[in-house]
Amino acid sequence: MKNNQGSVMVLTILVMMVVTILGAIVVNMTMVSYKMKKTNTTAEQNLYLSESGLDEVFAAVKLTTDEGIKSGNLKVEEFYNTFDIEAEKNKEDSLFIGDDGNINEVYMRAHVNKIFTDEYKKYVKLNIFPNLDSSNLVLTDNCSITLDPINSWGFNFDTNGEEELKVTSETRNKGVKRAIRATICISTPDFFNPIREDRVVEMVNYIPLLDQAIAAEKDVYFKGKVYIKGNVFSYSDQDGILVEGAGSDIDVKGNIYTNGLIALIDNDIRFNAHDIYSHSIDISDDSSYLTAESIVSKEEIVELENIIYNSLVNDITKAENHINNMGDVDFLTDEVLKISNQYDATNNGKTENDEYIFATTNSNDKNIYLLGKGAEDFTSYEPRDLVLNLSDKENYKGIIVSKGNTYIMGNLNFEGIIISYENIYFDDIGEKVIKSNKRVIYEMIDDDKIRTEFNMENAQPKGSIVSIDYSLTSPSGIASERLVEMKDWSIIK
Repeated sequence: MKNNQGSVMVLTILVMMVVTILGAIVVNMTMVSYKMKKTNTTAEQNLYLSESGLDEVFAAVKLTTDEGIKSGNLKVEEFYNTFDIEAEKNKEDSLFIGDDGNINEVYMRAHVNKIFTDEYKKYVKLNIFPNLDSSNLVLTDNCSITLDPINSWGFNFDTNGEEELKVTSETRNKGVKRAIRATICISTPDFFNPIREDRVVEMVNYIPLLDQAIAAEKDVYFKGKVYIKGNVFSYSDQDGILVEGAGSDIDVKGNIYTNGLIALIDNDIRFNAHDIYSHSIDISDDSSYLTAESIVSKEEIVELENIIYNSLVNDITKAENHINNMGDVDFLTDEVLKISNQYDATNNGKTENDEYIFATTNSNDKNIYLLGKGAEDFTSYEPRDLVLNLSDKENYKGIIVSKGNTYIMGNLNFEGIIISYENIYFDDIGEKVIKSNKRVIYEMIDDDKIRTEFNMENAQPKGSIVSIDYSLTSPSGIASERLVEMKDWSIIK
């Protein structure tokens, strides 16, 4: 009996040992499985985090190329705004002018494209690595980015305008490391590539009117503080350019063209311009001064004490040639008025019954559309007059045209061109800033509000119609989606 009890006890102990061992094995296997599952989960999470880091780099590269496109467009805009076709025609060896005396389109396109691509590549090279700095990327604490090349010194576009950036995105978390590698290919766009939306303006070969910031068929009357970036044209039938109001300050960063006088008729007036072509100059008060780089007048200027200049010529033929070049166009017409003649060439021949041709502004800050509006509350003005009394808190862009007089009142910040078939008047309230902007002008002319698809019946009397295909592309015309590509994506760890 005792022996049987001893045997049972031994058996029980053995069974318990086996159960314990089996339980330990099961627990250990469970723990190993758990740890493996946890490691796999961490590895998967790290892989996703590494991929998100790569996506951040890709997005930053696209942003840089988008900004490079905008910078290139601005450089082209600066070129167009300063391009002087008449000056090029006067050069003996200008590459911009062909043997026929017109724009050499092939060279113009190549030159514009080089301006654009040089600026684009320069911008991308200088800004891509600052934009890829970890402080500018949204990365997790455990994600790190490695680039090849490592800085702008090694980043250089090849002769095809292409460069590659090798990117490694690595995430190390809870002892698990995962890394992804890819190559981001960056291309350089062609300014005239079909990627962009073409904006082609149909008009006569050259409209000198559109080189002006302000242009009046008759006279321009300044008063107060006025800054103009661009040329001022007054065909003039009476005064020309007249400045009144004590303390008036007129600063023209461009040339003055007028068949009339330039007259300063009050005290303490300051009038600055680059080159002046006029009938003569008259300063009635000793405290007023006129400053110009060069002056060409039809008649001899008697009083020179208050005129500051580097060059002065009294030559009626030379003065008339420059003035007429701004007022004449190269097509046959019986029309005497220079301003209406030129502007009609861009406007599909609006009829004389129209009260106004076109008055509009278009900008990101403020959009307004004025057509025969503005003078209703000003009973002293004629129905054809245009009164600009705009908000002093907004910036305006566009083309403003009046078939009557144009009255510019209060503060004004404007880019484009202001045209009047009669006179232009500035009041002395506030400060007026007017900047000529060819990009704005051509884009507005190409807008549906001004129809440029000439029918031959209207166009034939105005001479040959050509296509000006060096109008500007908008910053959104070229997209980075076509320029930035990711390839050779692989998991390396």
